[in-house]
Amino acid sequence: MKIQCRCGALIVDQTDNLPHKAHVIPDQEWEAVLDAIDHAVERSGPGADAKMEACIGAWKTLSLASRLAWQCRACGRLWMEDQQYEAREFLPAADDVPREIFRSRPSS
Repeated sequence: MKIQCRCGALIVDQTDNLPHKAHVIPDQEWEAVLDAIDHAVERSGPGADAKMEACIGAWKTLSLASRLAWQCRACGRLWMEDQQYEAREFLPAADDVPREIFRSRPSS
């Protein structure tokens, strides 16, 4: 996926572990996601197939509950999927916002 930011920069999402991308889970879905993960873990059996089925169930729950978000590294704008999975733009209130708010660890 590529998003053409209003500032002219291109936001590219074609790989994993991107520092400018996030998966956002709305608070309205948070408890249901945790319950579904608990349920998947509790029902997983001792065998590899049962564990894989539980993992797939948890991944599916997370995927359905979350939306994607990206930050433009050039201007700091946030782009986030709405309920129809369309990217919507959010402009920071100041020019000096951090450009890596989704980064969780230093790059290696």
